[in-house]
Order: sequence, then structure tokens, then C-alpha cells
Amino acid sequence: MNYGFSREVYEDLVGIFLTTPMTAPEKVGLKADPKSDYIDFTLHDGTPVVKIENEVFVIPGRPDSPEWIKSLYKDYKANDRYDVHYLEIFKKIDARGGINPSFMKVKIQSYRFGGKVFKI
Repeated sequence: MNYGFSREVYEDLVGIFLTTPMTAPEKVGLKADPKSDYIDFTLHDGTPVVKIENEVFVIPGRPDSPEWIKSLYKDYKANDRYDVHYLEIFKKIDARGGINPSFMKVKIQSYRFGGKVFKI
């Protein structure tokens, strides 16, 4: 992991949450089950990561929106037509960079699915 300093202010924290392999499942609201499914992966250099607390991280990103919001937003951008009830939502979408959700590229090392471990 590349360590650096960046000060960011988030009104709401949206992104992909992850933990380290040593994190107890109970710490993040999961039940302890030695057969639970998991994915062991590494992040590419330069991936922005925010440490929430020890062993709990988030990669900030844009959330996905429901299709009906996407449709209204596209109409708003194309024709400048909108219902005043949705204008604040559209402004937040604009501030986040649009309606396309963030995706994270990772290198999968191994995973367990249905009790079987697979190495990549």
C-alpha cells in the first residue's frame, strides 16, 4: 500500500468497503463462519484508499443510481427539464462526476466459493 497524505472532506462516504484478511467477520457485522465465501485480492499502485479504522478501508467512488433516476437525469442534461423535487439529487450527481458508477480494478489472488478455495 502506498502511504501518503491527502485531506478530503466527504459529506457522505460512498465507495467500495474492504477489510484486511486478519479482520474478524464480527467486526464488520458478519457472522463467524470458517466456510464463508471471500475474495483475496491486491490493489493496483495508486488506488486511493481511506482508512476508516484499523483493518477497515474504503475506496471512494461514485455510487450507482437507480435506472429511473438515470433516465430523469439524462433528460435534465439533454433538455434542461426537471422536476424541482429532483434538482438537489441532480446537483449531487453532477458534483460526483455524473451517473456512471466507479469501478475498481484488482488482481485476484484466490477466492473461496461454496466451501472450495480457488487459486488464480
